Amino acid sequence: MDDLALLDLVVEALAVDPGIRSERLRVQVQDGVVALSGRVNAHAEKIRLARVVRWIRGVVEITTEVQVTHEGIETPGDDALCARIADGLSWTATLPPGRVKVRVRRGWVVLSGAVEWDYQRGLCEDVAGRLAGVSGIVDLLTVKPRMAAIDVEACAQRALRRNAGIRSADITARFVGGNMTLTGSVRSWHERNAVRRTIWSVPGVTRILDRMVTMPPRDER
Repeated sequence: MDDLALLDLVVEALAVDPGIRSERLRVQVQDGVVALSGRVNAHAEKIRLARVVRWIRGVVEITTEVQVTHEGIETPGDDALCARIADGLSWTATLPPGRVKVRVRRGWVVLSGAVEWDYQRGLCEDVAGRLAGVSGIVDLLTVKPRMAAIDVEACAQRALRRNAGIRSADITARFVGGNMTLTGSVRSWHERNAVRRTIWSVPGVTRILDRMVTMPPRDER
């Protein structure tokens, strides 16, 4: 797929999404890399942009230089925003109680502490990011899983094979000291993220070293 065709797909996807005001955005595409810029009213809208584009066939990578402006939105002060986020985290049943700390400065949220799974880290960002007044999130959370006596590499390869959206034969996973190194090729940005999410679900993984390359199928180049 050439860049112009991919640009048309991205612009159309953003235009039809009801949660995105696409008229304030600019999209550029070069060699399959989608660059997003412009303004949005909320951090949640900024995150939605990347999620929408990530699913589009032919996307190799996404870069985002989008500003959160809060135009026409009443925003709380830092202390009030921090309290609302902490309250939201405390009421989220799938998060470990008392393990995540929150600080807010000029609308920027800093999350620190430890969780047991990567999906919990993403959940913390979702809880914070959907609130009015959030300008951005700095994620300093670490993943410290409860260890089990398993073969982590074998578990990772089985998890990749189970995922219908991943060509597991093209990916190699090597595990050393909590770090999982991924090499090989994926067909799209979406497949890369599917691989990463799958690996984060493996017990014992605390860090991913992503050395995969994106190689779209020949009929999309």
